[in-house]
Amino acid sequence: MKRNNYIVFTRTPWNEPPRARHQVAHALSKENKTVFIESNTFGFPKVEVVKKSENLLLVKSQWFYNYKIRYRIPGLNECFQLWLIMVLKWKGISNKDSILFNFDHTAHLIQYFIGSKQVYFCNDDHQRKRGNPLFKAYFHFTENKVIRNADLNVGTSKWLVEKLKMRNRQTVFLPLGAPTPIISPVFSKKGKYIKVLIIGFISEKRTPIEALLRILKVKCYQLTIIGRVDKVMSEKLKKYDNYTEKDTLIGVELERNINDSNVCLAIYNKKDVNKGGSPNKLWQYLAYGKPVIVSDLPSVLEMNFPKGVIHLLKNDKNICELIQEAYENDSKEWFNKRLLIAYNNSWNKNINKVIKHFNQ
Repeated sequence: MKRNNYIVFTRTPWNEPPRARHQVAHALSKENKTVFIESNTFGFPKVEVVKKSENLLLVKSQWFYNYKIRYRIPGLNECFQLWLIMVLKWKGISNKDSILFNFDHTAHLIQYFIGSKQVYFCNDDHQRKRGNPLFKAYFHFTENKVIRNADLNVGTSKWLVEKLKMRNRQTVFLPLGAPTPIISPVFSKKGKYIKVLIIGFISEKRTPIEALLRILKVKCYQLTIIGRVDKVMSEKLKKYDNYTEKDTLIGVELERNINDSNVCLAIYNKKDVNKGGSPNKLWQYLAYGKPVIVSDLPSVLEMNFPKGVIHLLKNDKNICELIQEAYENDSKEWFNKRLLIAYNNSWNKNINKVIKHFNQ
């Protein structure tokens, strides 16, 4: 692969459970100089550059408004982008040979001024049916410019690809990929308890709490959540002795917890999932050979996994039945099959496909 300089622009903190943008940055930095620009925090305007590895730099910024406010407001968002563009060029972060991977559908000025080539990486549909009409109109304007001006658009589901192609024919399909493990995956030995794990930002809006409560009512199940949990939901879950809640973990600590689990969950309130949304955590679990119970989202159904690799949750009432099935059917043979599927769909391989598109 040709060696390049890459900039990954996001509206996401670095220190959170790995999402597609984090994993793309890690994959790019295997062989290339890569910069990850995280979401800005509130404070007097400044930019700090932190070295995370030999090829990976993290750009941390403060500005007058936190990103959660800033990116929604026309004019304010553009002022931040122009300021950041100026600082990045002054610090030598961006140059004429840089290639931008943009994960922010509002970053139309960043995409216009940064890098010689631009990739818009879209793994969600940002034009929700619900929400403030003014915000929706602004997001429609910015996303339209981002899609049309990109040298390449990447959609992570077939629905998203069709949406992107309506505005720019330079669009390709790239499924979410599996990360490369830092520590060796381990087949979990079966014991007295079934250790069930879920990673992410958990709230009653996003996650079916009834399914979690059903799990906790079975004494031989031990449920662990890693990540931020909504306060109201947390109080309901903490009433059970077989529930453990851990703060956000990344790196080796996160991987040790995945390794130690028996069954992993990627379950959602399907009404809250945007069209085209794909569960990135599914691939994170498969990278460690774990049996996964995942909601039957359209993007999951189109992946066409061999029967037995994952377990589809069609009705939240069946969660315990599926956990038992996944646990009892798991074996070293299935463990190795899942590892192979994850390896063949790794971020390293998928990102190479995007880079080759530029080098043709």
